[in-house]
This record gives sequence, C-alpha cells and structure tokens, in this order.
Amino acid sequence: MSTMQTSGTRRERRAAAQDPRPAERSSPREAMLARRRRTMIAAGILSSLLTAGLLLLVLLPGIGTAGAAEAADGTQAVAIGDPKTATIVPGAGWEVTGAGSDELLLVSPDRGLTVRISPAPDGKPAEVLADELGIGAGSGPGKIRTETLASKLAVAHVDSATRISAAVGDDRRAVLLGVALSEPDAKQAKRDLTSYRPALVALVESIRLG
Repeated sequence: MSTMQTSGTRRERRAAAQDPRPAERSSPREAMLARRRRTMIAAGILSSLLTAGLLLLVLLPGIGTAGAAEAADGTQAVAIGDPKTATIVPGAGWEVTGAGSDELLLVSPDRGLTVRISPAPDGKPAEVLADELGIGAGSGPGKIRTETLASKLAVAHVDSATRISAAVGDDRRAVLLGVALSEPDAKQAKRDLTSYRPALVALVESIRLG
C-alpha cells in the first residue's frame, strides 16, 4: 500500500510539472492603465525638475550678485540702499558686499575693521542716531557729537574704544554707519580704532546723498 501511495505521488508530481497552472495575468485594460500611470508619474517628475531648473536660472544670478564680495578700486562709487539713498567710495582694496542693498558691508584690506552702512529714516543725522541708539544728543562721554564735513554734510557720532556709531547726512535724510574692530584680525595687525581714523575720514567724506 505504501508503494502505491508513493507511485501515486510521483505521478501527481510529473503531471504538475508537465501541466503547470497558468500564472495569473492582468487584462489588457489593466496593463494599459498601469502604463498610463507610469507615464503620468514620469511626466510629473520631469515637469518638477524643469521648473526647479528654471527657478535656479532666474534666482541664482541675483543671489550671487547680492552676496558676492568685490574688491574696491578706490574710484568707483558704490550705491547704498534699494532704491539708492546715497553713494560711497571705498578705498582701494576694501572688500565690498551688498552694493545697492539696504545693508552695505565694507571690510578693510587687512580685515581688521568692518563698516556697515544702511539707509536711515528721514531726519537730521543727530536725531537719526539718537533714535537708533536710544540716547540723547549732547556733549560728554557716550553722548552724540556733531561735526561738519568738507562735503558740507554733517556727521553725528558716538565713539568707544572698539566701536563707532554714526549718521551722515543733511537736514532731510542720512545714512547710518556701524564701525567695529574685528578683534582677532585687528589684534594680529597690531592696530586699534585710532589707527584706522584716516581711512574712516576718507570713507565718510566720500559719502554723497541722492
């Protein structure tokens, strides 16, 4: 009996091998729908990539221009503000970042001094600076001092050992300046704020409104 069962099992296996059950297949309609879905997905991905590429082409040149640092030649006027509020002529070798924007950054050739310049609200320089710093105008330590430049503009400023806050302008409008020593670089160059004053005077005198 055992032999008969074994023979039967073998015959079943041979029959299964010779006549396998056909694999289930999708209908032509389902295959067409699947292909259509794959095509739509591929088209969507391609469209997204093309859109991203176009955005990069449009945006990157502007980003690069706004963020790129350039070396001043000592003669070219640089715009302050967007729209332009004033211009300044950095000395040769100064690093210029943000030309034509609302925050112009200048770095001295030895990188020991930074000067940030931005448009200010309407008003006289002393008033603008007082509002910016939250202090009163007048004389004495920590108070605002006002001087008339050779350009006939006024400069109001508050000085400390490592920083100068200033506003340069006329009776109608001004620009704000924040001057600071870059401690590691200035220390390495063995310079203090006083040693940079001639360069700062030249910068301030080069400012023109409008």
